[in-house]
Amino acid sequence: MKFELSAEFDFASSDYGALYQVAQATAFQHPKWQLAMQAHIARLEGISLQCLAIRDETNNKLLGLFPLIRRPLMGTYILEFANLGLVDYAAPILHPDLWSKVKTPADLYRQMEDVLAPYDLLRIKHLRADDLAIAKFFPQAQLRKAAFSAHSTDLFGSFADWQAAKMSRTTRRSNNRKRKALGKQGVFALKVLKDPDDIERAFLKLQTFRQHRFHNRLEKDYCQDPAAFEFYLKLAKDGARDGYTITYQFTLDDEIVGVHFGLASKGRFYYLLPGIDYERLERFSPGLLMVEDMIADCLAKGFEHFDFTIGDEAHKRKFGTSATPIYTLWHGHSLLGSMGVTFAQVLKKGGMGHQVNRWLTPEPKRALA
Repeated sequence: MKFELSAEFDFASSDYGALYQVAQATAFQHPKWQLAMQAHIARLEGISLQCLAIRDETNNKLLGLFPLIRRPLMGTYILEFANLGLVDYAAPILHPDLWSKVKTPADLYRQMEDVLAPYDLLRIKHLRADDLAIAKFFPQAQLRKAAFSAHSTDLFGSFADWQAAKMSRTTRRSNNRKRKALGKQGVFALKVLKDPDDIERAFLKLQTFRQHRFHNRLEKDYCQDPAAFEFYLKLAKDGARDGYTITYQFTLDDEIVGVHFGLASKGRFYYLLPGIDYERLERFSPGLLMVEDMIADCLAKGFEHFDFTIGDEAHKRKFGTSATPIYTLWHGHSLLGSMGVTFAQVLKKGGMGHQVNRWLTPEPKRALA
């Protein structure tokens, strides 16, 4: 195998598309997501994209790709998955034949080290339990389980059949009462948006709803960051053409009261950005009703999974979800990098996980036009 490092990669190429189709990959490794992320990174200062491609030496076939970013930090160089707070499931995309071509993981690591160096610390956060084979690339790395999990529910049959199998009778009855009460307020309706202007109007509402919801929380809402909001909006418009992105709009008597954005790939819907007019609808449990309607739509579209992605919010359990552990890979490549790993773990054990992210991921600035 051979390794190639470059500042950009053609994610629209046929070889990347072919790799995505056969790999155990999520919608966050989809060509459209990667193209949007590459453009997003190019607009930011202080970071640079580092695409590590793994190819078969005999035929140049693409066997793997690591989309990484490099950033300077306090005299060190940090490598991390191209996440920037926007990626719920991070992992390199790997061909299933790759491991059959690896004689020893140590040899693989030495080859990668020669290409990636110099760097002090490598971090890949939001790794699913299914993607931990990446640790073979870095034998000395540490895998740390996150304090939260990801949650998803399987989809099957008609909505009535699914609902009876996955939701408790108490939840179903409660939702039915809330839906009847909401119906007395006006006509409650769902619409999947395709038109770019409609999507933009809905996203502006989404941003406003989330601003009201997140204003007193510690975690950052990336919809309030202009660059990140632009990233999501452009992705929503571009992906709507072929169904890779789905923007759900909910109205009450034609007034927008909810907007939910997600990704769709390989029979799975990824629920990413909800925004709801809680000031008007809170007593009706609108989030539960909207998720019910989205699941019904996903079943009609033939999806096999509804993925709530990361976070342990209690409402997810009401839909018969199962949990998947999430991990962060830490690899100190120098003495300073190893000290950084130790420092980060001490902070996290002290309940200062948000300080770790601020230290490792300072706010990127937009590049001047």
